[in-house]
Amino acid sequence: MMTELLKQIGITHLYSTPYHPMTDGQIERFNATMDAKIAALSNEKRTNWDEKLPFVTFNYNTT
Repeated sequence: MMTELLKQIGITHLYSTPYHPMTDGQIERFNATMDAKIAALSNEKRTNWDEKLPFVTFNYNTT
């Protein structure tokens, strides 16, 4: 079911070695970027990060 859905929307599912972040360079960089953006907009304890997520994703998708 998931394979068919991914095919229909044009996503290629790639696998990598677990517990080896060097093989996941692009996604690790993306995660770090998103984390930094969320941290910049959230309060000190990051308890409101979920409220800021739409703004962060909009910013990322439009830059």
